[in-house]
Amino acid sequence: MIALAVRSGISHFLQVVIMVGLVGTLGMLIYSGALDLFAGWGDVQQITIQSVYKVGNDVQIVVANKGSSLLSVERILVYHINGTLLGNITGTSIEPGKVKVFTLVNPPIGEGELVDILLTTVDGSTFKFRVAVQ
Repeated sequence: MIALAVRSGISHFLQVVIMVGLVGTLGMLIYSGALDLFAGWGDVQQITIQSVYKVGNDVQIVVANKGSSLLSVERILVYHINGTLLGNITGTSIEPGKVKVFTLVNPPIGEGELVDILLTTVDGSTFKFRVAVQ
């Protein structure tokens, strides 16, 4: 009598195909999850005051958006170093990589004096700068 060995289960080829499919699907799920996780890391707010200078009786403030997202400014408050409010600028936006010049009309400040600039964005972030008027 000849005994035939009966092998149950699936073939090795089919096992490899199923494993490749499972690993590929799992890899795509991890990749898409990582993209969603890191998506917000690219939006950076980086604001600089390039200069504050006097032109006639007015003071010009040059604000640069060095970040990678639109800078929506709610207000800019300019104070003398002694705490006196010199001016208030409201509601503007600056594109990424762009510069905008703001003018304070006839503030009581001279060249060489220090001013504090408080810039508040629409999302509530506040940036403080202390610069000398040129």
